[in-house]
Amino acid sequence: MNPRIILASGSPRRRELLGVLGLTFDVVTSDFPEPEHHFETRHPAEVVVEFALEKARAVAAGAGDALVIGADTTVALDGVVYNKPADPEDAVRMLKALSGRTHQVYTGIAIVPVRDGRIGDALSDYAVTDVTFDNIPDDVVRAYVATGEPLDKAGAYGIQGKALAFIQGISGDYFNVVGLPLNRLIGLLGRCGVGIW
Repeated sequence: MNPRIILASGSPRRRELLGVLGLTFDVVTSDFPEPEHHFETRHPAEVVVEFALEKARAVAAGAGDALVIGADTTVALDGVVYNKPADPEDAVRMLKALSGRTHQVYTGIAIVPVRDGRIGDALSDYAVTDVTFDNIPDDVVRAYVATGEPLDKAGAYGIQGKALAFIQGISGDYFNVVGLPLNRLIGLLGRCGVGIW
């Protein structure tokens, strides 16, 4: 029997992806604040893993026996990080920057075990995927932003939504771009004794 699993994320996309594995899990949203300045001097992969760990640990502190899964995603282009936009104009700025270019999507994942009220040693990993956008006309950028879809997403777009029209190609894990690299997660869960078969 698998241990209790908690997803430390309010993202409906991550909830759907974890559900694909057929596992029973609870959702407890983490209250870990993501400080923006961490990305200024550190590699995005390092930061998303750290944030995934902190999100999981924040939930693990109040959990009973469980495996707590945390995740964090960001977008990077030429060393510049694009997190969730602050407002619609920020989303327009991000999408114009990504237009016609290949950027990277990083997602860090972490599993924090809790047993007998003690937080154990965490496991973590990350994935990176290259995403290439077509050239997007300004009026299309603004029409997309007006839908509201990009306002809560790193890089100001959701690959599983209307932004799929912008995608010329991807190299790497599609699910990583959605927000949860399932292949990497399955590997970590297996090391925790959780089987999906």
